[in-house]
Amino acid sequence: MEIYKHLLLRFNGVTQFNIITISSTTLEISFKKFVGCSTTVPIRLFSKLASAMKTIKEKYLTYNDKKVHIRIKMDEEDDRYLIRISGINKIPPGKIFNLFGLILYYYLKFISGIKPSKSVYGRELTEKWKIEEKYTRDELRSTPKNIVVTNFVMPCYICGKETDLILHWQFLFTREKRYIDIQTRVCEKHRSEVL
Repeated sequence: MEIYKHLLLRFNGVTQFNIITISSTTLEISFKKFVGCSTTVPIRLFSKLASAMKTIKEKYLTYNDKKVHIRIKMDEEDDRYLIRISGINKIPPGKIFNLFGLILYYYLKFISGIKPSKSVYGRELTEKWKIEEKYTRDELRSTPKNIVVTNFVMPCYICGKETDLILHWQFLFTREKRYIDIQTRVCEKHRSEVL
């Protein structure tokens, strides 16, 4: 879960708001209401995330992973809209970047009422996140790696193709100045990729 927390810090650092939080294995997206905010945007985001969760579940998770359940739920409170995704630890780390990009797009649309590409602030924030994402991906790719062959097959976290390889790698969790061990299921084609 540390890798998700690290990515979350970087995402919230770009937006300068705690839009996303993680508690245990639940990711929570919070859009604070204000006068004139769009009421349909959170519903559209929920719909897109539900569709993404279904695809992730079908393509990247094994039968045992699916038992844990990835669930998505939306609530409306007096002051905010909340979307909760439980079982976040079963989502391949590389797919989190896609989810964050989607969340950022809909957050910017929520606060401005227009597509991010149509506003200066939207373009600036989108560009900042792209730079942060590229830097993070490059940082993660440069970590020490070790490939292990297993006696069972599972879907590759990159492409979904069945594989018996697991890539063990370490990530420096700078906040606590310690390394964490991470495993990525990889096929032969993606054996050097961590995300």
